[in-house]
Amino acid sequence: MFAYYKLAGRPTLREISSTIDTLDLKASVSPETIRRVLQGILVPPRWDTVNAIYEALCHLGGTSPDAADWTDVEDPRDEGEWRQMRINLKFLWNHALDHPEPDEPPLPF
Repeated sequence: MFAYYKLAGRPTLREISSTIDTLDLKASVSPETIRRVLQGILVPPRWDTVNAIYEALCHLGGTSPDAADWTDVEDPRDEGEWRQMRINLKFLWNHALDHPEPDEPPLPF
């Protein structure tokens, strides 16, 4: 997610949050949540939250959220390919939820 933040020109947290509200996306995301996501402290449990931040960053950076990008992530299905950025982000989000870092406590259920 931080890569998309840099591509958007490092907007303020309030700009990102306001853009989410302006675009009328399916989630309302606070600046604090955005900060925690960008710092890698939080992996939101809902895709709508991740997608809202992503769409706002794309909007601020003048990039289509459905643009293609090269990926070489450790995906058992391939060794790198052109993939839609949103699809790649969703893969990474699912991976982060399914495989939390060993020093992180498990998510409550």
